[in-house]
Amino acid sequence: MIRRTLCLLLGLALFGCGGVSKLDRPPTELEMLNRSAGLAFSRGRYAQAATLYQATLDRALIEDNPAAIVDARFNLALSQVSLGRYQTALDLVTLAEAERVRRSLGPDPELQLLRATIHYRAGDAAGSQRVLDPLLSERALSPSTSAKVQFLAGVMAADRSDVPALRSHRDALPGGDTRGEQADRLELEGRLAAIEGDADEALRRLERAALLRSQDGDYRGMVRTLVVAGIVAERTGRAEAAGGYWLRAGRSGAQRGEPEARAWLENARALGGRTGDAALILEADAMLTELGAPAVPAGAR
Repeated sequence: MIRRTLCLLLGLALFGCGGVSKLDRPPTELEMLNRSAGLAFSRGRYAQAATLYQATLDRALIEDNPAAIVDARFNLALSQVSLGRYQTALDLVTLAEAERVRRSLGPDPELQLLRATIHYRAGDAAGSQRVLDPLLSERALSPSTSAKVQFLAGVMAADRSDVPALRSHRDALPGGDTRGEQADRLELEGRLAAIEGDADEALRRLERAALLRSQDGDYRGMVRTLVVAGIVAERTGRAEAAGGYWLRAGRSGAQRGEPEARAWLENARALGGRTGDAALILEADAMLTELGAPAVPAGAR
């Protein structure tokens, strides 16, 4: 799932992601659109990224370039997920898979992993598990895809408080020393410690994981980890610490257009009121004002 995005963030063929170098020829229109879209996504400008990825897809369709069509739909789906448009994202994955079948490109486990992730983000754990189970038994996955499959499965096991499964998925993670690999392991260990009743250890590991994700530029992952820390802190009576975690998650999420940011900031404000933290209330109120009035659900109009 991350492979294509990283290539796009680095400028595709311009920086050696499977094409000729910048010195060999000027970038094509498709490559320039990809680069602009990837930069927008990396800066948390998800609506802009979606617009640019749609333009990338339009260009790929003009060229009838099957690999580019699939990649553009993949990355457009990622952008739609970040905007909370889960059904649109699932539809894009379906279209990308159909293109691969139609053009005899073979299966793509990354598309299936993206589908499982979208189901999970949308709150459909059962749907995510149905997609994930075949991937867990697939032996031909790349190491990076396998690691992401194991991590998502571990997160879902933690949600179920399934300690044996969580330990198994944690142990299946690679023992690498990249920030992302360390953060994945720390997050699962933090969730495990929380289930086992060691909140102090859980928060230490989650804090470290959040820091590593921030340093790695994985801000969505950082926010997810802070949210988990907020839940752990609140459930164990650490209201002041919980308010801080919710505020940090909400601030970052609001800057990047995360659809859940308002709820996180409202949690922070409520905890600030409970603990008498005037500064937390002030900052949460300011961020909520910047976000404006919440959207009115269609059925309530």
